[in-house]
Amino acid sequence: MELWDIYDGEGRPTGRTQPREKPLAPGDYHLAVTVVIVNKAGQVFCTLRSQAKRQMPGMWENPGGGVLAGEESRAAAVRELWEETGIQAVPDELRFLCRRKAEGLNAEGFFMDVYGLRRDFPAESAVLQPGEVDGAQWVDLDLWEKKARAGEILAGAYTDQFFAAVRALAEAPAPELLDIYDAGGRSTGRLHRRGTDLLPGEFCLAAAVVIYNASGQILCTLRSPEKEVLPHTWECPGGSALAGETSLQGAVRELREETGIAASPQELQFILRVQGRFSDGGELLDVYALRRDIPASGVRLQPGETVDARWFSLEEWEDKVRAGEIWAGTDTKEFFGLVRAFAAPNHEGGF
Repeated sequence: MELWDIYDGEGRPTGRTQPREKPLAPGDYHLAVTVVIVNKAGQVFCTLRSQAKRQMPGMWENPGGGVLAGEESRAAAVRELWEETGIQAVPDELRFLCRRKAEGLNAEGFFMDVYGLRRDFPAESAVLQPGEVDGAQWVDLDLWEKKARAGEILAGAYTDQFFAAVRALAEAPAPELLDIYDAGGRSTGRLHRRGTDLLPGEFCLAAAVVIYNASGQILCTLRSPEKEVLPHTWECPGGSALAGETSLQGAVRELREETGIAASPQELQFILRVQGRFSDGGELLDVYALRRDIPASGVRLQPGETVDARWFSLEEWEDKVRAGEIWAGTDTKEFFGLVRAFAAPNHEGGF
């Protein structure tokens, strides 16, 4: 049996609870949540209420539901989103948009906390909750607002300020999410918002690519002086694997973004995994090797990320890695031995 906390008309907890199915007394209110999800295409994610629902069956809405007794509204928004759609969100991702005071079925009062979320995914990937949700679709923002104002879509709130906040959310950059792993490299099933600290024992996945040419040189890029971490430092291209990516997929994407080099996953050869610990958490770094013969001037630098590219001889590269002038993820004897083996012309991988 689900219990609700009871609030007074000012939104203050009364200290009382009651079963969800029991009608509220006059002057009593409960708390609910809605999550408005927008994507980079300027669309809003809507779900179709099940025909089995007691209230407003068959209506399109933004996902949400009631806040359980003892539950904070943001946590309830995360839970309801997961239960109704299978979409996992980090609490910090949710942007509070507004609180609405209203009356529902049989004039029962409720407060609605509305949150916003930036996320890009195909509607058909949502895992719909049986008995609660019958369908899902993306709706253009203008059409969504028009239908919400007309009462054809349940949106949580309906003021000009609310719709303006949703539009501002749609125009804001989406936060990057990372999967969380344990020290053994096993996925925990949890997500992490990039830029926030990991807990002890938590690790994120990253990749770096050691790029060789036929002369045995190694290509490095120079990090922008605007970067918060290791500004103006030479490095082997790479970065974090985003949520849902393998390290190999992340390596292919980061390589393309930072250098313009397009490589297939089959071209990258795994060298080793490095486990590192930093002030903001742990990292599992997978290092790959790639053979490419291009001039440094042909590298397409990523604005705000990379400002130069250069080929280093193997000996100079190793010396600078040991001296901390080039970041490669590690500087162990095993690592340098493997790099030299991959750089050899007769390497079994075709190098």
